[in-house]
Amino acid sequence: MIPRILTLLLVLSPLAAAEETSWQPLRSPSAQATTYLQTNWNRFSENYHPTYVLDDNPRTAWVEGMDGNGEGSVLTLPLSTVPSARAVRVRIRNGYQKSAGLLTANAAPERVRLRVWSARGGISGEVEVTLLREMGWQEVVIPLNGGGVGQVDLEVLSVHEGSRYRDTCISDVMVDVDSDSLYSAQAEAGRLHQANTWIAERVAAAQYFAGQPEDYPFVMGWYPYVDDTVDAAVAEQLITAERARMEALRASPIRYDVAHTRRMEVSDGSREFENVFQHFVPENLAWFETEREQITHEQDYAEWEDDDRFLVREEWRSSERVEWADETKSTPRRVHLNVRSVEFGRGTYRSDVHYLLTYNAAGRVGTVYTHDVGNDEMDLSATTESVYRITYDGNGTISGWTRTRRVAGADYYAMQAADDWNTVIPKVEFHRATARAQR
Repeated sequence: MIPRILTLLLVLSPLAAAEETSWQPLRSPSAQATTYLQTNWNRFSENYHPTYVLDDNPRTAWVEGMDGNGEGSVLTLPLSTVPSARAVRVRIRNGYQKSAGLLTANAAPERVRLRVWSARGGISGEVEVTLLREMGWQEVVIPLNGGGVGQVDLEVLSVHEGSRYRDTCISDVMVDVDSDSLYSAQAEAGRLHQANTWIAERVAAAQYFAGQPEDYPFVMGWYPYVDDTVDAAVAEQLITAERARMEALRASPIRYDVAHTRRMEVSDGSREFENVFQHFVPENLAWFETEREQITHEQDYAEWEDDDRFLVREEWRSSERVEWADETKSTPRRVHLNVRSVEFGRGTYRSDVHYLLTYNAAGRVGTVYTHDVGNDEMDLSATTESVYRITYDGNGTISGWTRTRRVAGADYYAMQAADDWNTVIPKVEFHRATARAQR
């Protein structure tokens, strides 16, 4: 089917209209949305998550999770940084296109606002268009004001109501750019590889959890956040104390490697703790002393033309420092480890995360502190420190946590107002939120 072009009658010069546009695909490693539908059937995000709009598969879809028809929902696609561009093309498989019946049964966006953001936070282009509820692709071309590209948002303004369900769905979204900026098809293929890898992991997790172990520490559901008020002075004191404990244990001369008697799959609701997930059931772990500082080095490759491969991501995991709860060294009181990663795209994105886990009297993780130094799309460093206080229900399953966060980085809006991108204007923010289990 030839894609239906829904471009608003935006004026192009005769020369521009006569020239054939050379569109270059921009891919996303993941997508975000204000909400997505989470049910007992979809406990492991094997569908409905916003990232499924990236897989070029009409049998999967992003399904919003708001009450009602989903007006006001926003789908966000983070993209490679393009310094300047003439236009962006967004191709959309509107509605749930797994079948004609599901397309009619579910709601689909009707009027939408598409907004292109530069990596610096400014709006480069914006249009409102009407989408049809029909099988196949529809296209929207968004002329830009000379700014760059770093993200595309799709906001649902109105919907074609479903005959049976009130869930609004989009099966696929593809973004292309018309630009003379340096382009790397290999880098974009790497970003698509990351999205497809995540999707494959979700399907595998769903199969694993069909026979969920009884001692699994997280609920088979999700943990949505609700923002709380934050006292900056109290938050600073809490984070400073955890940082001091982390640095003290990090200085210990004794290093440990860790063996796993049984590994648990990470559920989608617990991915915030993915790098330390196995430590939530310390009975499955055995520590032994080692001289090595680095324990593992993993590399993730994506396939390229002519069966060639290229490096997408590298990760290094350190040995661990352990403070023991007693002289038998059978139960940890605190554990420290470090995970560093590098992702390769148009730029090189680095993350250096230190973890400190503190166990409670019952031998379960009570507090997790993270110290994350990374660079962003503008190659500016940011430091994020978080303290998670974990709570459990009467069955010993994690019922939720409170997260207190301190973010120190560049103030983009101040730099934009000053029109000076060479002088970093620092900014410190505090946030507090509570997550509670939803089964």
